[in-house]
Amino acid sequence: PIGAADVLKLGRRRACGTVIAVWGRNHALLHQSGKSTVTVELSGHSSLPTCGQTIEVVGFAETDLYRIKLSHGLWRESTNAVAVVLEHPESVSVRELLTDGHGAFRVNPNYHGRSVQIRGIIQDINPSDGFTLRDDGIALSVDIGLHPEILRDLTIGSSVSVTGVCILNAETWKPYGPFPRTKGYTLVLRTPDDLTVLSAPPWWTVDRLL
Repeated sequence: PIGAADVLKLGRRRACGTVIAVWGRNHALLHQSGKSTVTVELSGHSSLPTCGQTIEVVGFAETDLYRIKLSHGLWRESTNAVAVVLEHPESVSVRELLTDGHGAFRVNPNYHGRSVQIRGIIQDINPSDGFTLRDDGIALSVDIGLHPEILRDLTIGSSVSVTGVCILNAETWKPYGPFPRTKGYTLVLRTPDDLTVLSAPPWWTVDRLL
């Protein structure tokens, strides 16, 4: 294994794989052969690939102390990369992702890049990014990826089931900087079919009752 400082010495690197998630306007997750994943921060002048595309990316190696990432990436479609079929989603709870089972905050990094299915209540909606899902009193950010139409018929308070790819939110390690923090997970939806509304919010709200 190599240390964090050694990762920066790798310089510009190339990765090939299948895009399994796109989020945050300039990020993509590649699934390479051998089940490894690479997070890519794309250059501001680069367009975004779509989920399911096989691409190759060149960028500068960085790390968040969990895995190697590529920054300032430039990509192009590839015919050499082996297409990857996303695994069947695992049914989990927000508590399993973000706590130690006793209520204390703890992130299990092993869920990064994995497909999961989660149920919860929509707590709030951000028209430009996605929404916050609450389950058992714990909140999880959900990114709508490249599909703003997902938010069209959503209502705060609705009970939903979402399927997506877990993205670990961890700060990039910097030499001479503070220890990078792990902030939790974002669930990235791939298609509009990844969200199912189970029930509408109840008509009786606090405001109506008052």
